Amino acid sequence: LSLPASFLSRFPPLRADLHPAGSASIRRTMLPNSRRVRWLSAERVLRAVGRSNFGLIYEPANWLISGQQYGRATVVRLRPYIFNFYIQNHRLNPVGNASVETWTKGRVPLDHIGVWGPDGVDSPDVFAGLHDIGYRGYITVHQAFGDVMPVEEAVRRSFQYLEPLTRR
Repeated sequence: LSLPASFLSRFPPLRADLHPAGSASIRRTMLPNSRRVRWLSAERVLRAVGRSNFGLIYEPANWLISGQQYGRATVVRLRPYIFNFYIQNHRLNPVGNASVETWTKGRVPLDHIGVWGPDGVDSPDVFAGLHDIGYRGYITVHQAFGDVMPVEEAVRRSFQYLEPLTRR
């Protein structure tokens, strides 16, 4: 696979060579308005870059919004590249309070909901994949709670929901 010059220009060889494997990491978050959110394309790019210090911050909600597979099988497939795990949650809703622009589906209306909320990311399935790959890294709650509830309550409820999912 050869990568287009427009992509390579974002990651010049000199920049990558200044960060040899093990000393620093180059990470990409798969944003919903990015063509990179398509997991087959993401995997192809990650393989082509071929550096152990180049990976992704896996955020399944962005893949959900973009209509892409994001669960256990995707986590297992992307195992070599997952450096960190972010979790947030959204409910797809045709009359949602917010929206996100995506390359795959255009404008996607949604509601921000807590990570524990129903009808969003299937967190138990995603965590099953994290267990399958032996993930022992950080889990970052990356959620907009300003219009959902006070931050203190969101932190408490997020922990109460997520902590059991981390155990196997």
